[in-house]
Amino acid sequence: ALRAGYDIAGLVAGIASLTSAAAERPVAAALTSKMGSMADNGYGNSYIYRSSKAALNALTLMLAAELRSEKFLVNAVCP
Repeated sequence: ALRAGYDIAGLVAGIASLTSAAAERPVAAALTSKMGSMADNGYGNSYIYRSSKAALNALTLMLAAELRSEKFLVNAVCP
């Protein structure tokens, strides 16, 4: 079940943009969360979840930089 506050339309639009880009080049997408943000971590709690999403965000950035020259799109989508 989805919790209140999720932007479903934004998530669908993000996935649709990745899908259209896939027709032109390879795409890898990750489902992330605002809780993985290093800048928005003032609440504490959920340490394992937060750290795993922060690691996913960092990995997404590294792969995007490494594969950019090969025209491979790497992106993260946050609901």
